[in-house]
Amino acid sequence: MTSKTIKYRWYTDSGHAWLRVSKHVCNQLGILDRISGFSYQSRQGTYLYLEEDCDAGLFLQAVKDKQLPCHMLPTRYEDRSRVRHLPNYMAGIKQLKQDKLLDAAIEAGILHIKVIR
Repeated sequence: MTSKTIKYRWYTDSGHAWLRVSKHVCNQLGILDRISGFSYQSRQGTYLYLEEDCDAGLFLQAVKDKQLPCHMLPTRYEDRSRVRHLPNYMAGIKQLKQDKLLDAAIEAGILHIKVIR
């Protein structure tokens, strides 16, 4: 990952907050598949709005661990944030559901995996 300064901004309303970050940066940090469905994404898929309770902390810890330079932009506050109207981020959740379904099918004896050498 380059040492380019990472810019991020908090979006808040009366009930919650989200950290807006580049989806590309999350991918480079290796956390994209660990982001929950409580976060949102821009309609173009360029930015993620990481929910404050878990996903934002995951991002900030990854940035800290890699000692990357960051710049926080001013917070944007709205009575009811427009972030709430964006699509939920689902990549991590879809994979988790698929994994659980496979495990359940194997345990129930519905699915058998054969290793071919």
